[in-house]
Amino acid sequence: MTSAFLLLAAALAGGSLLLSGILKLGQPTLVVRAMRELRVPERLVRPGLAHAVPIVEVLIGLAVLLGTGAVRTTAALLAAGIHLVYLFIVSRAVHGRWAVECHCFGDLSAGPVTGRTIARNAVLLLSALLVVGAPVLLPSADPSLVTRVVAAVLLVVAAAWLRIRSQKARQAATEQLTLHDVDGAPIPLAEFEDPPAVLVFFSSSCAACHDLVDRFRWWPNALPEGLDLQPVFLGRPEAFATRERFEPLAPYAWYDHDRAVANAVGVRAAPAAVLINSQNPTGSGAVSGRGKIEDLLISHGAHLPRD
Repeated sequence: MTSAFLLLAAALAGGSLLLSGILKLGQPTLVVRAMRELRVPERLVRPGLAHAVPIVEVLIGLAVLLGTGAVRTTAALLAAGIHLVYLFIVSRAVHGRWAVECHCFGDLSAGPVTGRTIARNAVLLLSALLVVGAPVLLPSADPSLVTRVVAAVLLVVAAAWLRIRSQKARQAATEQLTLHDVDGAPIPLAEFEDPPAVLVFFSSSCAACHDLVDRFRWWPNALPEGLDLQPVFLGRPEAFATRERFEPLAPYAWYDHDRAVANAVGVRAAPAAVLINSQNPTGSGAVSGRGKIEDLLISHGAHLPRD
């Protein structure tokens, strides 16, 4: 009975990391978006770290499930540290009433973080601590190697199946995302994948958006060959018709009538921008503010002067 209890704790503490890592493998933009939405310090929001996070989760998860003795205890201690960090981040978001998504399990956890997210992470943290303390609390407990391997294999198979299902659902949802021109003619978001395009989002009531118009008009001169730049107005044409400041862009702008595209690519405040390409059909992680938009353009080869 004690062995089954320890296996359950290991499955929660390590299996959750294994599942989380597999569902995020090869999707660094999803990790970057989550980090930005959860207001992780910008110096930590790096592609290298975004690639590493799911790999580390998978390795630690496997070590918790398959390891024994000191290996299992060390892995469980690392898992507890990860769960503690995640618990702190989501607790801060919930108590701050931020309307954000954690993407802790890839697209499967695309809903907003809530008190349930906090409770789930607390249970996972306690499970990891139980595994750490198992040599003292459950000295005779030691699930057989066969049992541990079977549990790990079942989790991997389940994660693979869930990933395939979520990818199909995401692809179907992406195909339905459309922008519209000033006359109401639709264009699928997928049309901006080739050549890659940076979509810059403007709101009619945003003072910073007004100030960005002149800079936006100059940016195409600084872009590298093969990178497009497109203005996207949040709302319908009539909302911008009386705003003289937007007149130079209005004939060329695309309109996000119900902000469905903005929500899908992670735009939370305007002005904002996101890179759309074949690897990132719903964006590489939206950024907000003139400075970060210019940093995004520079990171993709634009020659912009620094103020």
